[in-house]
Amino acid sequence: MINVELGRILFRIRSFTPIPFYIVIILLSTLNQITLVAALILTALGESLRVWALGYIGEDSRVTKSAGAQVIVISGPYMWTRNPLYIGNILIYLGFSLLSNEFWVIVLVGTSFFCIYCFIVQYEEFILEKRFGYSYAVYQKNSSRFFSIPNRPTRAQASAHWNFKRMIQSEHQTWVHLSLAWGLIFIKFYLE
Repeated sequence: MINVELGRILFRIRSFTPIPFYIVIILLSTLNQITLVAALILTALGESLRVWALGYIGEDSRVTKSAGAQVIVISGPYMWTRNPLYIGNILIYLGFSLLSNEFWVIVLVGTSFFCIYCFIVQYEEFILEKRFGYSYAVYQKNSSRFFSIPNRPTRAQASAHWNFKRMIQSEHQTWVHLSLAWGLIFIKFYLE
């Protein structure tokens, strides 16, 4: 139960946990074309995964007080993983950490955010198990927390269709944050 409580706390502050990381990365970043391109590719992959997932889950991803979805989404990336948004976030953070050109920073960032999300996921699953009971247990059995080969659902099992408006409504905040972070990095590179 300690893991669930720690997950609850981390869930409530999850929007703020990257701030110290972004500050350190901006300060440590150095101009290197190879790592810059690799960072752009990783952050683009992470954001693409988020966009794909958010087209299915939408505003449920922006709940800040307590975890909980209105429905169990098993379509799109949710066939492969129960947590595509967190995987996307980790890819984004790893992309930015490449700009440090320091292996230890990359390992620290990847490990830290993976651990943070493990606690958050335990909390979210605790809530979802209580809310959906057997239906969520079946979904857990047929999917992985982070990575798996999906059991393809039949058309009757598919829970939602991708929706552009749902994705836009949920992801605009992230685009502002990413634009700000990349903008600061490019300003730093320009001033050097």
